[in-house]
Amino acid sequence: MHALLLVAIGWCFTGCTDRRLILAEQLMETNVEAADSLIYSMDLPAGKSNRALYSMLKTQIDYKMYREAQNDNTIRIATDYYGNKYKDYHAAMAWYTLGCISAELGQDSTATDAYLTALSLFPDTLVRYYALAEQNLSYIFLDHNMEAEAIQMIKSCRENAIRLNDSAAIAFCDYNIAFSLLCNFEYDKAKQLFWELKDNTWLSPDTKDDPWLQLSKIVHLAYSDYNQSLNYVDSFFIRNNHQQSYGTAYSIKADAYYGLQLIDSAQLYYHLSLTEPSDPYTVCDAYRRLSEIQTLKGNKDSATYYIKQASAWMDTIALATDSGVLYRIINRFTLSSFQPKSKQHIFYNVLIVVLCVSVLSILSYKHYRKKPKSIADFAHDLELFKQSELYQKMINVTNQQIDLTGMEREAIEQEFQTSLPSIRKFIISKSKHLTSIELDFCIFTLAGFKQRDFVLFFVKSYSGIRNYKARLKDKMPESFYNEIFS
Repeated sequence: MHALLLVAIGWCFTGCTDRRLILAEQLMETNVEAADSLIYSMDLPAGKSNRALYSMLKTQIDYKMYREAQNDNTIRIATDYYGNKYKDYHAAMAWYTLGCISAELGQDSTATDAYLTALSLFPDTLVRYYALAEQNLSYIFLDHNMEAEAIQMIKSCRENAIRLNDSAAIAFCDYNIAFSLLCNFEYDKAKQLFWELKDNTWLSPDTKDDPWLQLSKIVHLAYSDYNQSLNYVDSFFIRNNHQQSYGTAYSIKADAYYGLQLIDSAQLYYHLSLTEPSDPYTVCDAYRRLSEIQTLKGNKDSATYYIKQASAWMDTIALATDSGVLYRIINRFTLSSFQPKSKQHIFYNVLIVVLCVSVLSILSYKHYRKKPKSIADFAHDLELFKQSELYQKMINVTNQQIDLTGMEREAIEQEFQTSLPSIRKFIISKSKHLTSIELDFCIFTLAGFKQRDFVLFFVKSYSGIRNYKARLKDKMPESFYNEIFS
């Protein structure tokens, strides 16, 4: 087969550019590595039509190869050429690819517009990418708390996935339908679906063990069965074996211990959930719970600190989940199935969330902050950290090279791991697969400490630190790595 492939590629090199592009498009669906080799052997072709197809294929192949997008310049060549007036497969694919890249760059409004444009241009709704566009839109809607719009997309995607006999897409849809039922307090139906999904081999790596966490939530929320909740979350730990962040799992376990009034155990796991942050809601809730625990223990200063942290995260959530722009984009398309929520409905949803975290006051004085683009945007946060008691304590230890006891080191580690949450979240957004110790190493470096200081606080060898830096260089974009470690 490889010999035939080489012959075919060799034949294409002697033929016209059109033939190489056609082969690259065919290979993209069956052998993306071969398509990648072929497209990178080509120069940007002459002629607007060939150039547009080349730009679309190259961008989509890069996306399939998990290369991080820096901008949307290349795919814009294709969308500018194809436009959005006529139903055409390549035009639809160009807009679909722009949606993929925009979502990866965090430009949700642009991604929404691009995916909806693609849906309007596909000449056949049974094209696999039509269902994928619906699937990706549902991701965006769920991230913005637009449950009604998300479930509409998920159901439509499932219908197409069934017709296409796509088991992985069906599993994805069933998972999100179950999650929607959970969000709408239909616990019995959600529990049944998650129970059926817990052994589904078609779920993606980042969700394959998640049904156990959702089952743990359900028995906690619906039946106050805290012991069963602990059993389910422990099943997650056993099966997952640290293949994904444990932040949510630690938080769920903490909730169960809190329900059993085992306050010290709850406090431990809320702290652990902050060492592997998974999403802003989990972090915000952990800080709120820690504030309650410190209040119960009579530690007013600690309670005040934790509620301030919860307030800061709530502000971030309120900005990140604003769905007004997405509704305006949806309204431009003639999709009768979309029924945007009323402004009053949106207001009540936001109000409920705010009340849940006990930080209504945050909305009265916080102003819009520009989304950070680099570590330099956090200079003020780092300056404030350097004025904290924790930083002064750490500086004293490093200057005097004090040998810490195990308990002293653990106390400093726990406090350090909850420091600078905004920078931690920004680093995770740039490199999602960091371990908690790698994240700590980044923060430690940004705070101005040296490698020898890391050895002192975290009891790691110098060779271990070199390994951390090598792994971080592989996991991060080069420019971002240099920002932190230059």
